[in-house]
Amino acid sequence: METLPTTTPSQVPVSLASHSVPYFHSLTSGPNPRWGQPSWVSMPTLVETPVLSLKQRLEDMMGRKIVEAMSKKSSMPQSMVLEEYHFSLEVMAVPLPRDFKQPKMEKYDGSSDPVHHLRTFVDLMRLQVTPDAIMYKAFPPTLRRKAMDWIANLYPKSIHTFDDFSKNFAAQFASSKRVKKTTISLMQLTQDKDELLKDFIARFNRATLGIKYLQMSVAVTAMMSRNRSCPFKMSLSKNPLDTMHELLKRGDKYVDAEEAYLITKSMKDRTEHKSTKRKTQDEPEPRNNRGKPTRRVSRANVKKN
Repeated sequence: METLPTTTPSQVPVSLASHSVPYFHSLTSGPNPRWGQPSWVSMPTLVETPVLSLKQRLEDMMGRKIVEAMSKKSSMPQSMVLEEYHFSLEVMAVPLPRDFKQPKMEKYDGSSDPVHHLRTFVDLMRLQVTPDAIMYKAFPPTLRRKAMDWIANLYPKSIHTFDDFSKNFAAQFASSKRVKKTTISLMQLTQDKDELLKDFIARFNRATLGIKYLQMSVAVTAMMSRNRSCPFKMSLSKNPLDTMHELLKRGDKYVDAEEAYLITKSMKDRTEHKSTKRKTQDEPEPRNNRGKPTRRVSRANVKKN
């Protein structure tokens, strides 16, 4: 609040002093004085008293206005309160940095994996070296629909740590989490009869990405038992691998061999087809049919016979 300038006795109007002094004299003198004789009061103090009193009244009035505004905010309906209402006072006291940028990401509506949304949000916020208090304020704008309704119904000023808040958020929408894949699901993969080895290896690789702490011995065993390429199986059984990168690299060799075999087979089939067609065209007619007109058999004659 802006402070009022101090006033020296010389700056006080004469009329103000002429009214103040007699009034104060009437309170301290006479047959029944209201106060005792203020022998310690000097003339400058009497002149400054109205100015200080006005300043005090202004401060009291501003204080009452602030209290009234805060009481109105606490009595507002929950649906009308901003997201900051759910944060603690310590969080609300931290201002947003001037160079802060709200992360651009797809808004979460409660129908997908909440952990994936949290990880994406935290990774984007860490790029700005953002403290937890700012992360509290930046998270609600990334929500919509059911997720926004959930955060709007939180108990007022109940958010103190982002760790606890993120755990509650993940637990609230746990039913939307993706089902974790295990090594059992990996062993259930099978290369289809008409599926290329390249396509099966790609499908196998996607399945391994969702398995946490995958052991390479299990991955090699699953690949060796579920693919249809006998040479690839023999290679895996003779030379075990230590990393997924080595497994995929080994598979690429047999993918190239399979593609080369398919190209060669396709060219061979086309050559055989052309040779058979040419042989049929060059074959001479039987001697009994030479020079004889071709007899046409009508449908009517067939029915009569």
